[in-house]
Amino acid sequence: MTQVRSLKFNFIVRSIFSFGEMGLSLLVFPYVAKVLGPENLGKFDYVIAAVTYMTTLCTLGTVDYGIRKIAKIKHDRVNLNKSLSTMFTLRFQLSLIGFLIYIFIVLPVLGELYNSLFWISAIIIIISFLNSTWILDGLEDYTYLAVIRILSKLLLIGYLRLFVVNSSDLYMYLYGYIFTEFLFFLASTIRITAKYKMKIKLREIFTRFDIGLVNSLLAIFFFNLLTTSLVSFPSLFLGTVGYFKEQGYYSVAMRFFWISYYCVVPMTVVLLPRSYRSIEDSVKQLSNNFIILITLASAVGFGLLSVSTDIIKIFVGNEYFPSIYLLNFLAFACIVIAFNSFWGMQVIFAKHKESLLIKSNIMVLLFMLILGSYLIYTYKSVGAVYSVLSSQLLLSILYFMIGKKYFMLDWDTVAEAIKGSISAFLMYLIIRKFNVDNVVLLLAKVLLGAGIFGISLIILRFRVAINILINIKDRIRHG
Repeated sequence: MTQVRSLKFNFIVRSIFSFGEMGLSLLVFPYVAKVLGPENLGKFDYVIAAVTYMTTLCTLGTVDYGIRKIAKIKHDRVNLNKSLSTMFTLRFQLSLIGFLIYIFIVLPVLGELYNSLFWISAIIIIISFLNSTWILDGLEDYTYLAVIRILSKLLLIGYLRLFVVNSSDLYMYLYGYIFTEFLFFLASTIRITAKYKMKIKLREIFTRFDIGLVNSLLAIFFFNLLTTSLVSFPSLFLGTVGYFKEQGYYSVAMRFFWISYYCVVPMTVVLLPRSYRSIEDSVKQLSNNFIILITLASAVGFGLLSVSTDIIKIFVGNEYFPSIYLLNFLAFACIVIAFNSFWGMQVIFAKHKESLLIKSNIMVLLFMLILGSYLIYTYKSVGAVYSVLSSQLLLSILYFMIGKKYFMLDWDTVAEAIKGSISAFLMYLIIRKFNVDNVVLLLAKVLLGAGIFGISLIILRFRVAINILINIKDRIRHG
């Protein structure tokens, strides 16, 4: 299989995974939001935001480091088996450390009122080492990843229908969430241990800590911790000051935003390991990556902007009406985050300049702590969205200023990306006029938008679209 065919195949399979998760999430999250209500939903996300910090500690950058490492040694079976076992053992050690820190330091600080929720959520930290999905990504085993994720979501849907039926079932939802995540993590680890000799080095758990590997991971860890802080800080702040209902509105807007952003994730994930192999000798590869990511993110962002009102009303009802305004602003973050992903991960990180990423994220985090705290405390959920968008915009400027030293966009690349954004904007201008009130009509509106977007790309002679048409014509001509 050629590299081009492999790229297309991986993109298709990764898309099935992302769109399958997106579709199933549209069955899970709206149901939970309606049943629990904004306030209980806000409490749940407050707890998960706190746990996210600890699981970030438990990964210590092994995900990004591992994907990069696997991309380089995936054909060296002996070296690959050794590296996977070393990282797996380290993750187990870190999960134990993270669990103890959470129990003895974090929980006493959080107070007594919601301690029971936090105690239960501590299970997520201890099982986090089993999450081997990053290895499946690095090995490009997207088919299996898609299957186990979809099955875990289906199991959660069945559980919710049986045990989460009213607003008092917050704890039952947390139990189901943890259980299905555990099965998903376990299935990923079983796959890796079956195909490779990955195992926990039992003799080294309490006797040896791989300091050399830890030092290599620290820069990535701080980068991930800062990135997690930028995402989780608004939820933590809203929960800490007791704005749980406002956090519920914010959570709904963020969930629909991330569900939409899944449309961009397949291409980002598929291109990421390849950028590590080609960054040194293929400027063309990075140019194509930029065009594809920005065009796809523009389509998703403007598409989300045109259907935000419909989504909130159809899926979660008028109780979450304030989330519409929040989602409208977050739609622009699709483009900004895709821009950040390109310059941060495919250019700067691929050049092993993690220290520059850390410095950028520290500056943005300080910005969020100062301005973001004021905005959230004053404007609540609206302030949280302002905080997210402004911090991501600042991060974009910093990443670009750093990244242009290692990769410079040419005008042809910029022009192609602009064509993609213009096509997305034209799509928005047309489909925003149609208001729908059910899922079938919403799907029709989305498909109409996709059609308009595709036609606009062809009219503007967008390079990728023209190449696709040429390939289709050639296949038809040759039977």
